[in-house]
Amino acid sequence: MDTGRHTALTPDAIETVIQAFYGRVQHDPVLGPIFARHVDDWAPHLLRMQAFWRSVLLRTGEFQRSPRGGPPALHARIEGLDPRLFERWLGLFSSVLSECLSPEPAAQWSARAHAIGETLQLRIAEATGPRAQASSLSRLETR
Repeated sequence: MDTGRHTALTPDAIETVIQAFYGRVQHDPVLGPIFARHVDDWAPHLLRMQAFWRSVLLRTGEFQRSPRGGPPALHARIEGLDPRLFERWLGLFSSVLSECLSPEPAAQWSARAHAIGETLQLRIAEATGPRAQASSLSRLETR
């Protein structure tokens, strides 16, 4: 039975997921306003996110770090960024993955997204100082 979901991680599948996910983010009552403060033009952001995920999942090597810094540095500048936002982001992302992809590619991508999210949180904590580091470490110990 054809579910209309992508059965493999391909450039088309990545584009489908990114378009669906950020469409939802823009309307999310918590994430939407945060993104609205930082994304002026969605088209280039979506293309950049597609390039990021193609580089991660398909190893295309096309994603280049921003001249303003890598993802941890850029995200560390976002005021009020905390683990609950990552949890919400990952939850929304996982639901889009399960809707757009078959179970195996959805699980593969979700695992990568969660690992990247965890690393990003740790690097943000390191970038924002010792108090944030202690908080981040205590969160990890309670898992």
